[in-house]
Amino acid sequence: MSINLKPYGEQGDAPAIRFDVRRDKDVLEIEFTIAGLPTPMPASNIIGVRRSELWLDTCFECFLGSAEEAAYLEFNFSPKGDWQCYAFEDYRQGMQASDAWRPRQFSISAAAQQPQQLRFRMASDDGWPISPRVQGAAIIVWEGAMLYYASDHGDQPDFHNPALFLEGTNFGL
Repeated sequence: MSINLKPYGEQGDAPAIRFDVRRDKDVLEIEFTIAGLPTPMPASNIIGVRRSELWLDTCFECFLGSAEEAAYLEFNFSPKGDWQCYAFEDYRQGMQASDAWRPRQFSISAAAQQPQQLRFRMASDDGWPISPRVQGAAIIVWEGAMLYYASDHGDQPDFHNPALFLEGTNFGL
Protein backbone atom coordinates (compact mmCIF):
# COMPACT_ATOMS: atom_id res chain seq x y z
CA MET A 1 0.00 0.00 0.00
CA SER A 2 1.42 3.38 -0.89
CA ILE A 3 0.22 6.69 0.52
CA ASN A 4 0.42 10.30 -0.56
CA LEU A 5 2.51 12.36 1.79
CA LYS A 6 0.96 15.70 2.68
CA PRO A 7 2.93 18.93 2.76
CA TYR A 8 2.61 20.90 5.98
CA GLY A 9 0.46 23.98 5.33
CA GLU A 10 -0.65 25.33 1.98
CA GLN A 11 2.08 24.85 -0.63
CA GLY A 12 0.38 25.57 -3.95
CA ASP A 13 2.26 23.86 -6.79
CA ALA A 14 4.79 22.07 -4.57
CA PRO A 15 5.97 18.58 -5.60
CA ALA A 16 3.73 15.58 -4.93
CA ILE A 17 5.29 12.68 -3.01
CA ARG A 18 4.10 9.10 -2.53
CA PHE A 19 5.61 6.76 0.08
CA ASP A 20 5.68 2.99 0.13
CA VAL A 21 7.48 0.51 2.35
CA ARG A 22 7.58 -3.27 2.16
CA ARG A 23 9.30 -6.14 3.87
CA ASP A 24 11.21 -8.79 1.95
CA LYS A 25 12.55 -11.26 4.54
CA ASP A 26 15.27 -9.31 6.42
CA VAL A 27 15.11 -6.32 4.06
CA LEU A 28 13.08 -3.12 4.42
CA GLU A 29 12.23 -1.74 0.96
CA ILE A 30 11.55 2.00 1.05
CA GLU A 31 10.30 3.91 -1.98
CA PHE A 32 9.41 7.53 -2.61
CA THR A 33 7.78 8.67 -5.86
CA ILE A 34 8.26 12.38 -6.52
CA ALA A 35 6.43 14.41 -9.18
CA GLY A 36 6.80 18.10 -9.95
CA LEU A 37 10.40 18.87 -9.04
CA PRO A 38 11.57 21.86 -11.09
CA THR A 39 15.07 20.36 -11.28
CA PRO A 40 14.99 16.56 -11.41
CA MET A 41 17.35 14.60 -9.21
CA PRO A 42 20.24 12.99 -11.14
CA ALA A 43 19.78 9.28 -11.79
CA SER A 44 21.99 7.06 -9.66
CA ASN A 45 22.39 3.56 -8.30
CA ILE A 46 25.43 4.18 -6.09
CA ILE A 47 25.07 3.88 -2.33
CA GLY A 48 26.63 6.99 -0.83
CA VAL A 49 28.26 7.39 2.55
CA ARG A 50 26.82 7.36 6.03
CA ARG A 51 26.25 11.00 7.07
CA SER A 52 24.54 12.84 9.88
CA GLU A 53 22.15 15.78 9.60
CA LEU A 54 20.84 14.89 6.15
CA TRP A 55 17.62 16.69 7.11
CA LEU A 56 19.38 20.06 6.64
CA ASP A 57 18.77 19.65 2.88
CA THR A 58 16.37 17.62 0.72
CA CYS A 59 15.97 14.36 2.62
CA PHE A 60 13.66 11.36 2.57
CA GLU A 61 12.86 9.62 5.84
CA CYS A 62 11.23 6.46 7.12
CA PHE A 63 10.41 5.78 10.77
CA LEU A 64 9.94 2.22 12.01
CA GLY A 65 8.54 1.56 15.45
CA SER A 66 6.31 -0.81 17.33
CA ALA A 67 2.89 -0.54 18.91
CA GLU A 68 4.39 -2.54 21.81
CA GLU A 69 7.26 -0.25 22.84
CA ALA A 70 8.42 3.37 22.72
CA ALA A 71 11.74 2.72 20.92
CA TYR A 72 11.89 3.39 17.18
CA LEU A 73 14.26 3.83 14.24
CA GLU A 74 14.73 6.76 11.88
CA PHE A 75 16.17 6.16 8.39
CA ASN A 76 17.43 9.19 6.41
CA PHE A 77 18.29 9.18 2.69
CA SER A 78 19.63 11.93 0.46
CA PRO A 79 19.18 12.12 -3.32
CA LYS A 80 22.97 11.54 -3.55
CA GLY A 81 22.58 8.09 -1.96
CA ASP A 82 23.93 9.15 1.43
CA TRP A 83 22.15 7.56 4.35
CA GLN A 84 21.85 7.30 8.12
CA CYS A 85 19.97 5.18 10.64
CA TYR A 86 19.24 6.39 14.17
CA ALA A 87 17.78 4.47 17.09
CA PHE A 88 15.66 6.30 19.68
CA GLU A 89 14.74 4.96 23.12
CA ASP A 90 11.54 7.01 23.25
CA TYR A 91 9.96 10.04 21.60
CA ARG A 92 12.99 12.15 20.54
CA GLN A 93 15.04 10.66 23.41
CA GLY A 94 18.32 8.73 23.38
CA MET A 95 19.20 9.26 19.71
CA GLN A 96 22.18 7.13 18.61
CA ALA A 97 23.47 6.07 15.22
CA SER A 98 22.40 2.45 14.78
CA ASP A 99 24.62 -0.21 13.22
CA ALA A 100 21.76 -2.73 13.20
CA TRP A 101 20.79 -1.77 9.63
CA ARG A 102 22.93 -1.49 6.51
CA PRO A 103 22.13 -0.41 2.96
CA ARG A 104 21.73 -3.11 0.32
CA GLN A 105 20.62 -1.06 -2.67
CA PHE A 106 19.90 2.53 -3.73
CA SER A 107 18.49 3.96 -6.94
CA ILE A 108 16.95 7.09 -8.41
CA SER A 109 15.21 6.72 -11.74
CA ALA A 110 16.33 8.73 -14.78
CA ALA A 111 15.58 12.46 -14.66
CA ALA A 112 13.64 12.25 -17.93
CA GLN A 113 11.35 9.69 -16.33
CA GLN A 114 8.62 11.52 -14.44
CA PRO A 115 7.63 11.00 -11.75
CA GLN A 116 11.02 10.03 -10.35
CA GLN A 117 11.43 7.15 -7.93
CA LEU A 118 13.95 6.98 -5.10
CA ARG A 119 14.42 3.47 -3.66
CA PHE A 120 16.46 2.25 -0.74
CA ARG A 121 16.75 -1.29 0.56
CA MET A 122 18.01 -1.67 4.14
CA ALA A 123 18.90 -5.04 5.72
CA SER A 124 19.03 -6.07 9.37
CA ASP A 125 20.02 -9.15 11.32
CA ASP A 126 18.33 -7.85 14.47
CA GLY A 127 14.80 -8.89 13.64
CA TRP A 128 11.62 -6.86 13.31
CA PRO A 129 9.47 -4.99 15.76
CA ILE A 130 6.33 -6.68 17.01
CA SER A 131 3.25 -4.90 15.61
CA PRO A 132 5.30 -2.58 13.38
CA ARG A 133 4.27 1.01 12.78
CA VAL A 134 5.73 3.31 10.13
CA GLN A 135 5.88 6.95 9.12
CA GLY A 136 7.08 8.23 5.76
CA ALA A 137 8.41 11.77 5.60
CA ALA A 138 10.34 14.09 3.34
CA ILE A 139 11.98 17.48 3.53
CA ILE A 140 12.20 19.23 0.18
CA VAL A 141 14.11 22.45 -0.45
CA TRP A 142 11.66 24.38 -2.61
CA GLU A 143 12.03 27.97 -3.78
CA GLY A 144 14.37 28.78 -0.88
CA ALA A 145 12.14 27.24 1.79
CA MET A 146 11.96 23.85 3.49
CA LEU A 147 8.76 21.90 2.79
CA TYR A 148 7.84 19.19 5.29
CA TYR A 149 5.88 16.15 4.10
CA ALA A 150 4.39 13.33 6.17
CA SER A 151 1.43 10.97 6.16
CA ASP A 152 -0.23 13.42 8.56
CA HIS A 153 0.69 16.46 10.63
CA GLY A 154 -0.26 17.84 14.00
CA ASP A 155 -0.05 21.54 14.84
CA GLN A 156 3.50 21.58 13.46
CA PRO A 157 5.70 19.22 11.45
CA ASP A 158 6.85 16.43 13.76
CA PHE A 159 7.83 13.22 12.00
CA HIS A 160 8.71 11.58 15.34
CA ASN A 161 5.19 11.78 16.78
CA PRO A 162 4.21 8.12 17.33
CA ALA A 163 0.51 9.04 17.22
CA LEU A 164 0.99 9.75 13.50
CA PHE A 165 2.73 6.45 12.68
CA LEU A 166 0.67 4.06 10.52
CA GLU A 167 0.00 0.38 11.15
CA GLY A 168 2.72 -1.63 9.41
CA THR A 169 0.27 -4.37 8.46
CA ASN A 170 -1.18 -1.91 5.92
CA PHE A 171 2.21 -2.11 4.16
CA GLY A 172 2.80 -5.85 4.53
CA LEU A 173 5.28 -5.47 7.39
